[in-house]
Amino acid sequence: MVTFIISSLYIPTYCTFACFRYPCTSLRMWGDFILCAYGSGHIRVFGTQTWSLICEIAAHARWITAIDVALETGHLLSVSEDSFARVWQISREDGRVSLMYDMWK
Repeated sequence: MVTFIISSLYIPTYCTFACFRYPCTSLRMWGDFILCAYGSGHIRVFGTQTWSLICEIAAHARWITAIDVALETGHLLSVSEDSFARVWQISREDGRVSLMYDMWK
């Protein structure tokens, strides 16, 4: 994954992240964290200060199709091809993620 800062017509590469052999299917920013969902079913949290991997969770068994975050609470919703919708809590202090709710349809 590549993050760009756009200035004028020149687009330099600002930072790169490893793709872990699967595409990033959804991306959100929350505070000092970049939340990335992958085709492998993983959710990875990167820090915006160090650009390093902070937390990785095996969130789903199949492709994660979308994620979204509630800015006030840090609740992260993830939905996947495995028919599960899950709500996670992100720690504001260290970016760690823990499961709150699990729903199967």
